[in-house]
Amino acid sequence: MKTLCIEAVLPESDTFMIEENLLELKELGQTAGYDIIDSLVISIPRFFSATLMSQPLAEEIGLDIKEKEVEVVLLNVDLS
Repeated sequence: MKTLCIEAVLPESDTFMIEENLLELKELGQTAGYDIIDSLVISIPRFFSATLMSQPLAEEIGLDIKEKEVEVVLLNVDLS
């Protein structure tokens, strides 16, 4: 299954950990049998209750998903 990995980060996120977390997410996806075709790091200024991210950002990612015919999205976000 064509899979997109997304690491969502807040402004205060540790840069080193961002790359480590994304690499781990991709490896977990591959281990689970997903075909990782792309990965993104998105910066969100704060969490939005309905969509986690802003509506425009969600729409932009949605267009990317349609364009690349992504079937699965793996999203990693530190909620603490």
